[in-house]
Amino acid sequence: MISQYGNTPSPSGASDGDFELVRLNLLDNHCVYKINNTLTESCVMFPEKTPETKFKFLGIQAVNLSTRLDNVWTDEDRSEVRQPAVRAKSPRLKRTIILPVALRSPYVTRVVSLRDGCRKSEDTLARCMFCGVGNKWDVLFSNNGGISVMRGPFESMIPGVTLHVNVISAWAVVLNYEEKMRKMGTVPKLFCNAGMLLEKDFQMSEEDRITEFTTNMNAVLAGTKPKSFKGFQMVFIPILTGGHYYLLLFNLSTTQILIIDNMEGDAGLERYHGNVEKMISTFCRYLSQIQPGIAEKLRTTEPVRLKFPWQTRYNGIDCGIFLMRHMETYNGTSVKEWRCGFSAERNIKGEVLGNQAKEIEDLRKKYISKILLSDVNTARVDVEREVKEFGDLDEDERVKLEEDAVVRICQRLDSKL
Repeated sequence: MISQYGNTPSPSGASDGDFELVRLNLLDNHCVYKINNTLTESCVMFPEKTPETKFKFLGIQAVNLSTRLDNVWTDEDRSEVRQPAVRAKSPRLKRTIILPVALRSPYVTRVVSLRDGCRKSEDTLARCMFCGVGNKWDVLFSNNGGISVMRGPFESMIPGVTLHVNVISAWAVVLNYEEKMRKMGTVPKLFCNAGMLLEKDFQMSEEDRITEFTTNMNAVLAGTKPKSFKGFQMVFIPILTGGHYYLLLFNLSTTQILIIDNMEGDAGLERYHGNVEKMISTFCRYLSQIQPGIAEKLRTTEPVRLKFPWQTRYNGIDCGIFLMRHMETYNGTSVKEWRCGFSAERNIKGEVLGNQAKEIEDLRKKYISKILLSDVNTARVDVEREVKEFGDLDEDERVKLEEDAVVRICQRLDSKL
């Protein structure tokens, strides 16, 4: 019988050439099929000379694969064999992302512009938030567990209402987040919230004040980069006393202390009832643990109250908006070089002009949009969804929701118009 792969080896008088033929077949790409056909043909033609007989002739015992290997000794039966110890994975450190120079360019827009009016998206978001109909306990701003600000405080950004202190806290988080985009070579800034020392805290003992201040400063630094106080040269500390906001600025590189207040007047530090001196003393005690040399110089530094053209005499409501603008735009330059963007409140005759009021109204809308739509806000998706639903309503429905919104918001905030 002739195989398709050549002559079938004869069982009697098998020669080395037969085994060589098998070896060559095994090296072929289709060896599996060749072996199967060859074995089948050999068993049919020579049943008494099966492969098992050949193996016995050579002293090799064939293995019957159909038999279960129950008696085979495995490594599992060896008590001395131990499983390799599993190494605990060390936590992977989060990589610090450093922005390229292109994203630190001075042409990257960080400061809100006052030259242009509100965009349609900013106006729609402001109208949605200023309806005063949503749940005032809804969290609209959060930064991964740092702070959480609810709807109620953001409703205080409606024109004609004094700003809630938590809005300043959210604003500080946004400004600290944007510091990573500052131009290389510019002064690094640290923005604190308005609760570093509350009005009641100024009545504490000095030891209690430094404890409260240190706790609040650690919370602020937890959300900044770098997280060490030594990495900053300008420190902005908002203060709220007597329902009025103003800014205390510590310039550590020049050891200057500036008071930036939108209210004009020739009165000295006595108008702040000793709170400025207490804040300076508390800050210097905190700084003495980190930079004792600079702290000692600041202790003997006389604070300077800046005067600028856009200071107000009659506006006692929008001090929070002025504070936010001063935090955003001041870079340590002289007042002449300071590009704040506000128009003067009055002309040379003392008549009140309307430009500044319009700028403040626009800023309230622009700032609430910038805060809520910031990348640092983890609740941004919920805000965008709500604004989209409001924008999909008919104009008549939106107007109806806005009726008496200011009164409702003041009642919800327990605030005066």
